[in-house]
Amino acid sequence: MKQSIVQRKKDEKKRRENIIKWFRIAFGLFSTLNFFLIFGVFRPVFMDYTMSVLFGIFLGIAVALFAKRNDGKLVMFLAGASFAFSIPLFINNAFASSEVITEKVLILNKHRRFGKSAASVDIEYAGYQKNVLTNDEKMGRSTHLIIKVRKGALGYYILEDSEVADN
Repeated sequence: MKQSIVQRKKDEKKRRENIIKWFRIAFGLFSTLNFFLIFGVFRPVFMDYTMSVLFGIFLGIAVALFAKRNDGKLVMFLAGASFAFSIPLFINNAFASSEVITEKVLILNKHRRFGKSAASVDIEYAGYQKNVLTNDEKMGRSTHLIIKVRKGALGYYILEDSEVADN
């Protein structure tokens, strides 16, 4: 009887450790996917990233404090920071207006195609500067870019399409 109670406790502890292990693996995979998806989501958004980055750092530190082992603290920090950074972007994009606004904006700087990098231009819209990829052949002497944007749920504009304007 005594052995069965001890064995039950060992089995229960092993089962808990197994659940925690699979939770960490799933959380790590989801966080890694989330971390790389941020780069695709934030590129077309006109916003100031300082508040999101600061909130990400704060949440990353808070989440890292819950890591039991020292080797897991960096992963937990990156996971917490990526969630804090991506949640506002997701809300802004997911609940954005369906109305597309077309505007003609001034090109601030032109960056020609070099090697494997694509041609791009710097523009300013809604008080935020953004680097936008363009077609190198059409860029020529053009001074304006025609952009199509939607207003996001949090008020940040999302770049839908861009085209070099003919002068």
